[in-house]
Amino acid sequence: MQEIDQLQKVNGSDKVLNYSINEVEDVILVNLPVSGLKGAIADFPGGRMIIKSPIGSFEIPFAAVQSVLTEGFAEKLQVRIGSLLAEQEDKINRHFKLEGAVKLGHTVKIELLWRSGEIEKQVKGLGGSKASFTFHLADPADPTTTTVLSHDIAVGKTFFVPAVVERIESGTSDIKLILSETGVFSVISLDKIFADMSDHWAKQEVSLLASKHLIEGMDDLHFAPDKPITRAQFTTLLVRALGWKEGQEQITFSDVKQDAWYAGAVGTASARGLTEGFKNGKFQPNDLIRGNR
Repeated sequence: MQEIDQLQKVNGSDKVLNYSINEVEDVILVNLPVSGLKGAIADFPGGRMIIKSPIGSFEIPFAAVQSVLTEGFAEKLQVRIGSLLAEQEDKINRHFKLEGAVKLGHTVKIELLWRSGEIEKQVKGLGGSKASFTFHLADPADPTTTTVLSHDIAVGKTFFVPAVVERIESGTSDIKLILSETGVFSVISLDKIFADMSDHWAKQEVSLLASKHLIEGMDDLHFAPDKPITRAQFTTLLVRALGWKEGQEQITFSDVKQDAWYAGAVGTASARGLTEGFKNGKFQPNDLIRGNR
């Protein structure tokens, strides 16, 4: 792909750098020279880039890459948007099929990399900013059962990603992913139903949250709706609802083991100031949540 050489020429009225790619490729590459990127950020700190391709439209604010521009070694920022290898795609399809979900469209991989010659370094986070990726589905998508998930390929886990589903009059759909980091993303359709929720007043709400991978049951068939919620469960729900990835922070509480199912969520919530422990250094994950009276 041809590099963008003059980012300083961004239109000051809308502060948007538009880049369009019309070729159909398995992987889209866009190279942004760091010198020009620094100039664009200095001139338009509130600006953003929009990269449109047959795969989808990627929008990222300049602020998302500003914090790593000071590292000094890079000559260019490379944006990669593409699909997975066939065997990786098949593995993901099998995983969702076992879960009872249907994958909609192809899995998309979005990467940001600093490059200097043959040396490259991946940029995972977006400096606290939010990017977006919008792509088109040929079939209608139901917002109540459609969910976007990010994949941690190394550990085989998936995480909820906030998204907006827009149904088009033609019977197709647009999906807009709200991203706090780059990664591998799939869209699925899942209608999760628990046997012990059939007559419960919160049946629809629980089904919606479970279909979105925001909550889990006691097992595949039972939710136990009248069981009190613990600090660990509530913290995990909040972290997932915010679209934060679990397991990226060091655990600092003496009563939270690294291999506990909630450890990743508690570590993330604590590091981001969402929750706190107690003065004795404990989190007390099994304590029940009680409303103030």
